[in-house]
Amino acid sequence: MIQTSMIQTSKLNSEQIYTSLPDKYEQYSIETQQLIVKYLNQLDNKEQIAYLIAKEHLGTSFDIVKSIGYIEWKKKQNDA
Repeated sequence: MIQTSMIQTSKLNSEQIYTSLPDKYEQYSIETQQLIVKYLNQLDNKEQIAYLIAKEHLGTSFDIVKSIGYIEWKKKQNDA
């Protein structure tokens, strides 16, 4: 089943945009799901665009938990 939930992110070109959750979202633990939402909500506009491009181009092989951006962000969260 494809995840159809949407999360609100920041503004892009003065309009609110919505970033879809990763396809594998439901396969993760509740804790990881919460971290993914927190990560996506803190992305700036360029990072949102990069996320959407990666998700679109890589399709089902895209795994946000294995992405460099997510890994670096999570490391910073753990260090804080």
